[in-house]
Amino acid sequence: MELFLQTPTNQIVENFFSLKKREDIADLLEIPYNTLIFHLYRTLNIYKYKTFSIPKKSGGERKICAPITTLKILQRKLAYALKNVYRTKPSVHGFVDRRSIVTNATTHASKGCLLNIDIHDFFPSINFGRVRGMFMAKPYNLPEKVATTLAQICCYENQLPQGAPTSPIVSNMICAKMDSELQRIARRYRCTYTRYADDITISSARSTFPNALAKKGNEPKQAELSQYLIDIIEQNGFKINHKKVSLCSKDYRQEVTGLTVNQFPNIKRKYTNQIRAMLHAWEKYGLPDAEREYIDRYAKKHQSPFIKEYWSSELENKSIFREVIIGKLNYLRMVRGLKNPVFIKYCKQLAILDPSFEKTCQAILKKSGVNEYEDSVFVLESIGSDSISNNQATAFILEDIGIISCHHAIQGKVCIYKAYNAREVTYLTVKNIDTARDIAVFELPKQLDHTALSKGDSEKMKIGDLVKVIGFPNYAEGSTIQVYEGRVTGTRQWFGSLRIHVDAAIIKGGSGGPVLNARGQVIGIAATGKDKHEDSSQEVQFGVIPINSVNIFQD
Repeated sequence: MELFLQTPTNQIVENFFSLKKREDIADLLEIPYNTLIFHLYRTLNIYKYKTFSIPKKSGGERKICAPITTLKILQRKLAYALKNVYRTKPSVHGFVDRRSIVTNATTHASKGCLLNIDIHDFFPSINFGRVRGMFMAKPYNLPEKVATTLAQICCYENQLPQGAPTSPIVSNMICAKMDSELQRIARRYRCTYTRYADDITISSARSTFPNALAKKGNEPKQAELSQYLIDIIEQNGFKINHKKVSLCSKDYRQEVTGLTVNQFPNIKRKYTNQIRAMLHAWEKYGLPDAEREYIDRYAKKHQSPFIKEYWSSELENKSIFREVIIGKLNYLRMVRGLKNPVFIKYCKQLAILDPSFEKTCQAILKKSGVNEYEDSVFVLESIGSDSISNNQATAFILEDIGIISCHHAIQGKVCIYKAYNAREVTYLTVKNIDTARDIAVFELPKQLDHTALSKGDSEKMKIGDLVKVIGFPNYAEGSTIQVYEGRVTGTRQWFGSLRIHVDAAIIKGGSGGPVLNARGQVIGIAATGKDKHEDSSQEVQFGVIPINSVNIFQD
């Protein structure tokens, strides 16, 4: 049996509206009629689905019924046919191609007021009779026997089963009338309406919400729905979960399908902190221990029987922990975009921990058009007191420290900017200075868009270890970040302080730039070298200030 329909899309639509008898359904699904009859009527229900429960975030449990036989293939084929038959409402963002929680949230970004309504027991409230009646009614107008058989394919225990491939598209088809009615009423009061599965959102650009739809309650975000709005939802066969109804102005955090939308769709900081913590655990304890801790403390609370079996049999060969991190990164990219500095930073960290992800990481960086260091390394300019002389160097942002450069690069007022945008400068305030070691640390401005580099351990560097020197030697407008690769050649005392010597070029203007180890961590600050690229002096020593020297400045 083929897993997917082979018939062209336009023919599938035509065949669906031409259904007259059960044999036609078998032809639509491209299976023998006997196979359809066997799996619908001769197979016991206990062999059709696997039922389990997972905890809800708000408390209680959600019952999942997942098809486990050939019935799943039939449902997948029927779902594909229904997606081509159903005309998607502009207000619907759930279970629709090229729409998502992001497109849903974007619709309500930067609004004055936001009303959220949750439908109680969304899938279970759609029973067999409603599905059968929907297929018999306009615009489908299918015969009674055909509608009955289609409903039998889609339903289990007199309801739409959560976990069946057909349930999402059938729920949208059932909600079509309600979507049209709510869309009209929202438009009447100059509001915007969307629905993502059981989450209904109505927003207004005004500072006050229309009383004809809802009124504010006594508590912040509390709301009292109008009877008019309640009637529309209940007359369409749904019940409202009044505990999850909320109405809030832009003075409070507005959320739509889990994303904050006060200015633009965004993820809560807690989510990015989870990714950072998982990557940190992998680096500190190793993948096996980090994975075992994750499964024992977190994952087992939300796992299905399928995952339990998978973990028990496949844990030795496959990493669930790695897949979870990649899944979280994909979600972060979906919401914040491919060029987001935090997303790029975590991709690079994962590539360091898992070399098999390195090619994917490089492809992401290439596709985004972002140099992997451009949000971490900046051009630094220092303007002398005479307002004429100036000094150009490099600066970078180090995690938990701030902006770092060399002290000898400072002549007066200091500013930094990104290489591709020399006109958007940010002026800096000196935080700490160590003249003996030639280190300057600046306050990190809150408005600066950046990604911090992580600190390595310079004491662990040995002769022969690989390094990269990053900077802007002899910068001119339009220049890009330069990366010089080399190795550690030794150490030497430099006016009472230690310097690491490398054979990677450090050229004037590159002073103050980061020197990275093979893991992409900062192990030093580029300090001394030669004046020009073509300098052929045999005595040039490329000196690097050990990054451990900045430990005294750590917050």
